[in-house]
Amino acid sequence: MVWLIYFSTFIFSFLNLSSADDAAVMAKLLASFSTAPSGWSNSTEYCKWTNVICKGSSVTEIRLISQSLSGTLRILALSPYSSFFQGLTSPQILTLSQNLNLTPWTIPTELTQASGLAIFYANSANIIESLPDFFVTSLSYLYLDNNNLMGSIPDALTNITTLKVLDVSNNNLFGSIPNFGDSVNLITTGNPLIGKNGNTAGTGSSGTSVSPGIIAVLEQVTNNFNEDNIFGRGGFGVVYKGEYHDGTKVAVKRMESSAMGGKGIKEFQAEISVLTKVRHRHLVSLLGCCINGNERLLVYEYMPQGTLTQHLFDLGESGCSLTWMQRIQIAMDVARGVEYLHSLATQIFVHRDLKPSYILLGDDMRA
Repeated sequence: MVWLIYFSTFIFSFLNLSSADDAAVMAKLLASFSTAPSGWSNSTEYCKWTNVICKGSSVTEIRLISQSLSGTLRILALSPYSSFFQGLTSPQILTLSQNLNLTPWTIPTELTQASGLAIFYANSANIIESLPDFFVTSLSYLYLDNNNLMGSIPDALTNITTLKVLDVSNNNLFGSIPNFGDSVNLITTGNPLIGKNGNTAGTGSSGTSVSPGIIAVLEQVTNNFNEDNIFGRGGFGVVYKGEYHDGTKVAVKRMESSAMGGKGIKEFQAEISVLTKVRHRHLVSLLGCCINGNERLLVYEYMPQGTLTQHLFDLGESGCSLTWMQRIQIAMDVARGVEYLHSLATQIFVHRDLKPSYILLGDDMRA
């Protein structure tokens, strides 16, 4: 897979059907955590669980603040939990704040269809990727601060007429800031690349930071960027293999101190700008980025078979000989990825530096 990278597919959702569906959804939610939240059990009487509020048999509130939750809200798009909260009949308040041990997840499209949802707290909850370009029109309070969100704030969020507070501070957002008017308390501090008063993103200052918790998590999964976890080198930095407590693997590119000059910073910003605009099966996904002082990190989808270089030139170390059919298939995969970048993406991009060390392979030896 070409070392161009956008981001991952973690999904978490909820919506509308009958009380039987509420029971099924709550059972799935309980099963997803490595350790059950305090006051939760295998009992089917979910309305008696701690921090769960119901109206009749319908769940209206789930409040899981600072529960030290860990595990996966199995949010990979192809996982059994991809429609995670789909089935709740009357969700009004959902709180997942202060749970940084959750495996990184994204705000799902399904959440935007929860017609009664008024309050969503998910600050410091290890959310990655970008904000969806539409949300339910009933939202009043949306707290997404201290996460690892990237991309721009969608103009479509200004269409939520009930919105009172939107807090996206301490993320990695960039671009222009939509005009929400005086009725919305918009909080955007701590986004080093975000525009001001409608201006395009600037370079940010080295003193601006994202949540320290996110940096700490990445240090933990890479064993404090241990040399034994070095996976490769690309562009402006060293790439480390990282593994979360549930076995989920990521690749973390850390900007080297020697690249901290103007050119290196521009390359870092350009990589984020491009990779948040492309998505294709033959382009590695960018899962997120972190900027904290001089620390600059990009988190990518992990490709377990490493680079094409390893399998062409480093057979004595970590590679294995490729069959001719595998070589042809890899060439076809690369060609499809380049075709997308050059002619099929909504905005055309030229790779300019395509070489075997930037072509990554999955377990099936596909790029």
